[in-house]
Amino acid sequence: MAAVIVLSGAAGGAQAQTTPQATSQTPPLSAYGAAPSIENIELSPSGGRIARITVVGEERAVLVSDFNTGETLFRARIGDTKVRDLTWIGEKRILVVTSQTRGIPLIGIPRTELYFGLIVDLEKRKMVQVLDPTENVISVLYGPAMRRAGKPTELIELSGEDHWLSRAETRQKMLAETVRFLEVNNPVH
Repeated sequence: MAAVIVLSGAAGGAQAQTTPQATSQTPPLSAYGAAPSIENIELSPSGGRIARITVVGEERAVLVSDFNTGETLFRARIGDTKVRDLTWIGEKRILVVTSQTRGIPLIGIPRTELYFGLIVDLEKRKMVQVLDPTENVISVLYGPAMRRAGKPTELIELSGEDHWLSRAETRQKMLAETVRFLEVNNPVH
């Protein structure tokens, strides 16, 4: 993940001068205190596309462009929620991880930072929340916190499956992948 901070000087009118004059005045601190216009930026695996989180005021948006032509491929508003991660899933999808500080007292989760995922699908030109709307499922992600802590994470793709794992073959794949992951990353001693 990369972060880019764009600094800009204070705006002012131009004045015609016959003799250039050096000034020892430093710009005011407020000239550098504005929020960055880009928070996260990531190249696709091929390097042909660029995804970024743009900021205007407190509003964030995801913007995807063709790296070579500059053509906008996708743009969607995220809102004033915090964006914690931006990760390509192949060339055609992007995972945007956001977080909110809140609790879920109904199930005993105290006020804490909860993580949520948004999937940008460039082929379908839409963005959807991970596991939403799935009845009786809380769509909170734990992977981003694990990655920041240096723990292994892995995405298991279940092509053509719904959120309930209705098909036997994908349920078996999910279980086999989970067991394999645990054997590699959490071996019994």
